[in-house]
Amino acid sequence: MSNKALILAHYHEKGILRNDTVKFINSAKNFFKEIILVSTNLKKKEIFKIDKSIKVIIRPNIGYDFYSYRAGIIYLLKNKLNFFKKLYLMNTSFLCLDVKKFLKNILSSTVNNNDFTGITKSYEIYEHIQSYLLIIDKKVFLNFDFINWFKKMKPINRRQKVIEKYEKIGRAHV
Repeated sequence: MSNKALILAHYHEKGILRNDTVKFINSAKNFFKEIILVSTNLKKKEIFKIDKSIKVIIRPNIGYDFYSYRAGIIYLLKNKLNFFKKLYLMNTSFLCLDVKKFLKNILSSTVNNNDFTGITKSYEIYEHIQSYLLIIDKKVFLNFDFINWFKKMKPINRRQKVIEKYEKIGRAHV
């Protein structure tokens, strides 16, 4: 088993885990040393659909995915963040049809040789890396500035403001 951690940000209007999400989580446990599911709306009965080894954090529905990522990072900081070589931040908004192929691709050496990888760049209003899948190397996520940035993060409840504050990147960084 790898020494990679996955933090999954989840929201569903009805508080459920979609079947594809359950399949993804239960398959991903074979690829990650630690998986943390952070949900802002999850019914207690849904937790029984996923493997018991998955850490579940339920938090108030504020701050979008970044605040869920923050909750997972804070949990790992208190426990074992320095153990991991890679940190994967992902949300459950997209449908994954072939879980093993998807995981094989995001865990590949070409993806993981970078300090930071975002799977999609968007030019909607601002140039930014979309936050539904981010892969971060240990030298970045254990950096004081990175940790401090997440610790000081304030919840924002407007999608566009989240993009401006947390996803926007300057041309020098692209």
